Amino acid sequence: MQSNRTLKKLYREYNRKYFAGKLPGLPINFLTPGQMKKYFGVARATCAITCFKKGTYTPDSIYISMNQFKPWRYVRADLLHELCHVSKPRASHGKVFQDEMLRIAKLGAFEDAW
Repeated sequence: MQSNRTLKKLYREYNRKYFAGKLPGLPINFLTPGQMKKYFGVARATCAITCFKKGTYTPDSIYISMNQFKPWRYVRADLLHELCHVSKPRASHGKVFQDEMLRIAKLGAFEDAW
């Protein structure tokens, strides 16, 4: 299984390539599927961000679900998904978020992930 260090390296690379280095440095870690369920209440969550500062939409952590059977390309795609949330924290999964995903896809982000 890949390390949190690799995940952090990818975060920095994707931030530079697709977000002009404008995303904040955030803690980013792997969690097991069981931990994802425990902390986020969703049995099949593959990734999540947290925003603990009350009254703000400022992301402060990223978590990626990982087990020995999950291909690394899915981890990279999950990370790109979360970076779009960090870039557009108020957007949920609506049009603004989808437009951001499309923008990075046009830049080749998901080709890099696969």
